[in-house]
Amino acid sequence: MIVDQSSQTCAHKGCTCEVASGQTYCSPHCANAATQAVPESGDSACHCGHPQCGAAGAPGS
Repeated sequence: MIVDQSSQTCAHKGCTCEVASGQTYCSPHCANAATQAVPESGDSACHCGHPQCGAAGAPGS
């Protein structure tokens, strides 16, 4: 049985974007945010700016 693993979810907490196989993050924003020690603010939006991840939380909105 062959399982399609061509997409999975971005590793950044709160991000729901899909990433291609072999990728960890959907964007440089998520990669940078995941490596920075930022205190929990209660804001669960990742702010990557991708429409599939809730554009309402995107920067500049």
